[in-house]
Formats: sequence, structure tokens, C-alpha cells
Amino acid sequence: MPSSDLEPHEDGSAQGNRKGRQALSNVRRELSEEELSSPAVQRMLLDELDRLETEAGELKEFKDRFYSADKDAAVLGERLRASVARDSGLAIGAAMLGLAPSLWPFQPIGWIVVALGVALVVFALLAKRFWT
Repeated sequence: MPSSDLEPHEDGSAQGNRKGRQALSNVRRELSEEELSSPAVQRMLLDELDRLETEAGELKEFKDRFYSADKDAAVLGERLRASVARDSGLAIGAAMLGLAPSLWPFQPIGWIVVALGVALVVFALLAKRFWT
């Protein structure tokens, strides 16, 4: 079972997976009412709250930029796959049409190669025109 950041040690202090203020890592985390009423403690807590709010704002901006970039990457990846499929169909169809004259004496293979080549070229051109 993984230990949390707030799990107490045997001596009552919080366990330290914390980064940052290592000098305060073994300080007792519970504050009494008397300690909380101290202006210095209140200022420290308010400073820490301000720092954390600033950090949370920066992280929110980073999260928003990440989701935007992730969406753009997914769209570009889909466009790339579609483009590769269309261009491959066009290339294979053109290659089949180029191969057809050499296979013409071997009927019906010549007609099949021509028909498949024309179909691939037509479908690739239609996809390029309408599937963008």
C-alpha cells in the first residue's frame, strides 16, 4: 500500500514526499488555536495560499494548452492517415494502369488490372476532392 504525503511518522511529524522546503519537512503539521492566532503564522499561511493559487493558475493554463495541443495533434494525425491512404490508392492505381499493357496478352488478367487501377485512381481522386 503506497504511503501518502500526510501519513504521520512514528514521532508524529508528516512523512516527507514533499519537494521544496526541506528545512520544514520534519516540522509538526498540526497547529493549535494559540499558534493559529499568531500574526506571523497567519502571514505565512496567507503567503503560502497566494503562492499555491498562483501555481494553480499557471497549471490551469498549462492544462488548457495541453488539451488544445493534444486535439491539434489528433486532428493532424487523422489528416496524415487519410492523406497516406488517398495517396497510396492513387499511386497503386497508377502503377496498375502502367502495368496493364504488359499484362494485356494474358486475358482476363489485363482487364482486371485495368479495372482495379481505374477504380483505385477514381476513388483516390474523389476522396481527395471530398474527404479533406
